[in-house]
Amino acid sequence: MTSQRDDLLKARETLNHVMTEMDQVVEQRFTETFTQIRKHFRSVFQELFGGGRADLQLIAPEDMLNSGVDILAEPPGKSCRDSRCSQAVSAH
Repeated sequence: MTSQRDDLLKARETLNHVMTEMDQVVEQRFTETFTQIRKHFRSVFQELFGGGRADLQLIAPEDMLNSGVDILAEPPGKSCRDSRCSQAVSAH
């Protein structure tokens, strides 16, 4: 019985370690991908509208894998002093 218990405890420890490593890899890949998407979104927005500004922002960057995304857009010729007025969509 003791060896089975020890085996289960070791397996649980190994599983927790693997899950931690996977979370780190997923967060790293998400960050890299989100950064590229933001870059392309800004570029495409300016191309489509002939200027202006646009951005994608995580609503809860501290919990990025469960965060929603704010889409911010300011077409050319439209000035926005309050950043909330340019918020177009909030997706969760």
